[in-house]
Amino acid sequence: VAQGDERELLAILERRRAAQQAVDEQERKIAELTALQESLRHRLLSMEQQGGLGEASGKTEEEDDDEDEEEEEEEEEEDGADEAADLRRRVLRLLSVKSGQCEQIRDYLIAAHEAGVHDDNTERAEAELRARYAELQDVAAIATRLGIR
Repeated sequence: VAQGDERELLAILERRRAAQQAVDEQERKIAELTALQESLRHRLLSMEQQGGLGEASGKTEEEDDDEDEEEEEEEEEEDGADEAADLRRRVLRLLSVKSGQCEQIRDYLIAAHEAGVHDDNTERAEAELRARYAELQDVAAIATRLGIR
């Protein structure tokens, strides 16, 4: 019986070791994502501030028809730029949301690990964290293609 208990203890220790490795890896990934999130938040704030500054220019009534036509062309170009900026802002916000979700799940897993809990809920949380992290990587790839970094 003692040998059976020893095997069970070794199996428990191995599961805890594997869980600790998984948590360590998740913490590393979350640290990377947190740094990315902070960078993206800074970039979003910068973009929002620039957007607010661009709207402050006005025009006088003394402009002639040629200048009005030029402004209309510029406005059409700005509309396209506004759409691109809006897309960038939405991508940054999505990155922020997904990052926050990963952080919440990570915090739960750390608390569970520290309490010595490894059950169906923690396994589901680990799977959920992997899924959220994969989603976050997909959105980060889109952000990179849009030139956001």
